[in-house]
Amino acid sequence: MKNLLLLLFFAYSLSAACEEGLWLSAVDLNKDSAMATLFAAIDDSLYEKMKKTEWNELSGLCGCAGGGIFVQSRHIDLMGKGWHFNWCENPDSIVFYEDENWKSKDLILKKNSVLFNQIQSFKKLVKEKGCKPESVYEFSESELTAENAQKGIYVSKLPIPREDIRVPKKVRLLKVYFPDGKLFREILFSQGLRNGYDKRYFPTGKKYIVNQYKNGLMEGCQVKYYPFGKKSIEVIYKNGKHMGSYKQYSQEKDSVSIEKIDESAEFGWCIY
Repeated sequence: MKNLLLLLFFAYSLSAACEEGLWLSAVDLNKDSAMATLFAAIDDSLYEKMKKTEWNELSGLCGCAGGGIFVQSRHIDLMGKGWHFNWCENPDSIVFYEDENWKSKDLILKKNSVLFNQIQSFKKLVKEKGCKPESVYEFSESELTAENAQKGIYVSKLPIPREDIRVPKKVRLLKVYFPDGKLFREILFSQGLRNGYDKRYFPTGKKYIVNQYKNGLMEGCQVKYYPFGKKSIEVIYKNGKHMGSYKQYSQEKDSVSIEKIDESAEFGWCIY
C-alpha cells in the first residue's frame, strides 16, 4: 500500500515523446479546438459508461513504469480524476480509471467501435501536435464567471489544473462547484497568484485536500483527508519545497507513521 501511495503522489517527469507518461488537464486541451472537441466526446462517453457499468477490477498496474496518456475529466464530480489511455503499455482496447479511494478499474472497449476509434484519433492528435502541457496556466476573464465581482469572487466551470495557475489580478477568490451546486473547490488569490488556502471538498461537504500557498508557492502544512473526515496524509512545505518527511495516518487505527521523502524525487500533490 505504501508503494501505491508513493506512486500516486510522486510527480512524473514529462518528455516530448511521452515515454514516461503524459498528464493533461482539460484546460491544456483548450489550446486546440479539434483536440478539445474530440476529447469532450470521449470524456462524456466514458463518464456515462462509468455510471452505468460496473468496471472490472484491474490488477498488475500499480507500481509499473509510466507510459501512455492521462487526461483529467471535465466532469467536476469526478473530483479531478480522469482517464488513462495505454497506461503502462496496456492495449488500445483498455481504458484505466482510478477513483478517489485509489481503487483501479478498467473498461475494455470493442475494437473499431465509435469510442475506440475516437480514442485512437485523439492519441494521434496529441502525438502530432505535441504533448507538453503548460507549466503555468493563465485563466482569462472569458473563462471565469463573476459570482460577486465587488468582492472579487469568481467561478470556474473548468477543472483547475494541478500545474501553477494565475488569474486576473481582480480575482480574490476562485470557486468550482459540483453539478448539484455544492462547493467543490475554493482558492484564495492576491495579485493573480495563489495566496492563502486552496481547499477541495468531497460531495458530502467534508474536506478532501487543504493546501496553503504564499506568493504562488506551497507554504506550511498541506493535508489530505479520508472521505469520513480523518486526516490521511500531512506534509510540510517551505518556499514550494517539501521539508523531508510526511505523516501518513491509518484509516482504521489511531496510529501515524512518519516516512522520509526521497530527496531525489519531487514529492507533489498529484491529485488528478
